[in-house]
Amino acid sequence: MLSIMAEHHEQQPPSNEQKKDEGSYLLRERRYERLQRSISLPQGIDEQNVNAKLENGCLTVTLNKTERAKARKIPLA
Repeated sequence: MLSIMAEHHEQQPPSNEQKKDEGSYLLRERRYERLQRSISLPQGIDEQNVNAKLENGCLTVTLNKTERAKARKIPLA
């Protein structure tokens, strides 16, 4: 089973922050997002040899096959 979890908190004040002159109040929206996904892995995946890379907001997960699950050459006579 492969589980992916992520959280995102708004760190900078949003650009839609507004101040009104008529009253003295501040309108501010805060963002918080949470994501969780679980994926069943097929048989033949080496669960101890999994690599993940996050680049420009894109998550790349590399799953390697076990030696037994890799393609074999069978000579024909």
